Amino acid sequence: MKTNKILELEKISERKKEEVETTIKNYNKKIRNIGADANNFTSEKEKLLQQTETLQKENNKLKHSIDEIIKEMNELRGKFKTNIIIFI
Repeated sequence: MKTNKILELEKISERKKEEVETTIKNYNKKIRNIGADANNFTSEKEKLLQQTETLQKENNKLKHSIDEIIKEMNELRGKFKTNIIIFI
């Protein structure tokens, strides 16, 4: 036969066990949320890297176009022996 003290300790133990289980469930939920956030950040990072790469390519094309225009202007300047002023 269990004494009142043993019954009381069992109740306390059961409550503590439930509290720990609830805490563990909450932590696991937080961990899953953090994982989802990390995946979202990774996805966003990939998008930004792709946009950066696209902008770098576009910038390089524009630099090349400017170089070609300057080359052509220099050829025309030599051909017509006139001064061409560049406004940038």
